[in-house]
Amino acid sequence: MKCPQCGFVSFNGLAQCKKCGVPFKEPAATAFNEREAPKQSQEEYSADPAATLPPHWSETIQSIKKELEEIEGAPVDKQSHMMNGYSEEPQKCHTPPAPSETHTPASAPLFERNIVLTPKGGFLLRLLAYLIDTIVLMIIILLLIVSAMMALKRGTVMWHQADIIEIMSVYMPAFMIAALLIEIFYFTYCHGVTGQTVGKWVCGLRVVNKNAEPLGLGRAFVRWLGYWVSSLFFGLGFMWIIFSKQKQGWHDKIAGSYVIRV
Repeated sequence: MKCPQCGFVSFNGLAQCKKCGVPFKEPAATAFNEREAPKQSQEEYSADPAATLPPHWSETIQSIKKELEEIEGAPVDKQSHMMNGYSEEPQKCHTPPAPSETHTPASAPLFERNIVLTPKGGFLLRLLAYLIDTIVLMIIILLLIVSAMMALKRGTVMWHQADIIEIMSVYMPAFMIAALLIEIFYFTYCHGVTGQTVGKWVCGLRVVNKNAEPLGLGRAFVRWLGYWVSSLFFGLGFMWIIFSKQKQGWHDKIAGSYVIRV
């Protein structure tokens, strides 16, 4: 460095001339570098704090940041923010568009909207339909028993009362099993295929699912099994029809069925 006053040449970076004592003006570039160097190193340290950590710690932190970003939907720090290409400008809050008519309940399929609003069969009307079905089943089972006894009587001139009692005691288990199978077939087929038994047809009722369609054989069989559940606790499951808003007994809830008026 050369002194502008006396021309003495000395080392760079001196505050004043060693010969005449004239103070030197600090070069702008040198002053800038000296002021910015600590600041730059501090920014580099703060920008990448994970650089000073062991490698496995750094990977763990980056993994946690990634999971937090997936949860929050935005970078969790400035470094991730810049790496993902986000600008530092505050994000504008966009008002979500008003729902279109296609998403309103009124535009839903007809059966989804109307199954809740469709008039349902009440307890007394359904009880009447069940009594009619019971009479129909008794007639069918009685005809079956008479036909079986006539077949057993073939070739016999006369039956005594003791013979009838003996035959009934021997074949009663078979008759009971046959009656149970007839009942299962009657309710499963009618509710699963058409949605109406004879009693429900007379009373203007139909058993449907939430889509206002017949239950199908599988679900109809589940509904019949639900009769046994509804009969527990002195028939509380059947009485539940009175208190249910959709007039559903326990067997209806088990099968996901509704008894509507037609």
